[in-house]
Amino acid sequence: CETKKQITLAEPIDAKVEMKPKNIKYGFDLDQFKVVKKKIKRGDTFGSILEDNGIDYPEVYNILKTIKNKVSVKRLVAGKSYSLFFSKDSIAKPKAFIYEPQIDSYTVVQLRDSIYGKKVVKPIKIVTKEGNGLIENSLYETMTTSGLNDQLTYYLADVYAWNIDFYRLHKGDRFKVIYSEKFVDDTVSIGIERIKAAIFEHAGKDFYAFEFQPDSIKGIVEYFDHNAKNLRRAFLKAPV
Repeated sequence: CETKKQITLAEPIDAKVEMKPKNIKYGFDLDQFKVVKKKIKRGDTFGSILEDNGIDYPEVYNILKTIKNKVSVKRLVAGKSYSLFFSKDSIAKPKAFIYEPQIDSYTVVQLRDSIYGKKVVKPIKIVTKEGNGLIENSLYETMTTSGLNDQLTYYLADVYAWNIDFYRLHKGDRFKVIYSEKFVDDTVSIGIERIKAAIFEHAGKDFYAFEFQPDSIKGIVEYFDHNAKNLRRAFLKAPV
């Protein structure tokens, strides 16, 4: 019958179960651990931290011996973050120690179940951005009030050092800049990479800047105006 034919020719039912994405950080599934995050205090050592958390000295010695040629945890900097990962089925002892001395890297030490140590450098993402501002007082204040990375102050000052005296900006001067910025973890900035192009209106005159790499081997970047003239001059506009 027609009904039987429709059932026979119907598409098979997709019985796949949608898997919940794992909550991974530092290479560990966070759903499997209790994570305790703290800051290094003055006088803290790798050994003292582990001993305070249930790992006695013979175990600490064995861990240090195993990771000796992999990573160093001898000098922990006060104020830097560290995390201890406790297995949820564990009574007291942590399974992993994560030390974050820098924003773009961290050290992992697995303390149990195949001890190892490694330093991980986070991948850097380069993002092209643009910003603009109207000078009311200083260039630095304009950057901060406009919500821009204040590092742009020094990069712009370097690009225009031969053309504009940034100690004598006029109220009403304005700028627009296209630049690249480096990020880790998608949202954490680790600094400006470089300026790609800019225009600075100062004292009624427009100053253009476009990046150009005349020597790709040495990687030197120069800046030229809209008439293809190098912005670098014999003398700086402002004294050093």
